Amino acid sequence: MTVDNSDIPRIKASESDPLSRLTPLSVMLFAFATSIPVGATGETPPLGALQVIGRVNRAAKQMDYVALRADMIQEFSWSFGGDSSAEQAIAEWKKQPKYLRQLGNVTQATCARKDKYVECPANAGTSFRAGFKPIEGRWKMVYFIGGD
Repeated sequence: MTVDNSDIPRIKASESDPLSRLTPLSVMLFAFATSIPVGATGETPPLGALQVIGRVNRAAKQMDYVALRADMIQEFSWSFGGDSSAEQAIAEWKKQPKYLRQLGNVTQATCARKDKYVECPANAGTSFRAGFKPIEGRWKMVYFIGGD
């Protein structure tokens, strides 16, 4: 069966058409950034934060500890017991994978700015929450805690 589509109008992109300059990467980044829910305040977290949140979400779901570590600060807060180490957090998560499931859940939820941080989920209260902050120009995960 042959389809005659000669009557369908053709649109030619021109040099002045801003859509003609879109690359597949920019389209993917836009789609990714707009797929992460933002807080009720309507203030979208910065693109760098959204990218790290997306990577952490994927790494948590895939149990990819190397990828997680790459997006964590060294003095990572994961316990109110005084522990502040990314390596200790990962060692604990390897023993108790339920924490990675929680991390995957919170980084998939609505995120919002909170002071200098972006926190997921927004308005977590004392529930599990992950915090992200720019460190030396790069967004990093600085905490994942539950409780108060």
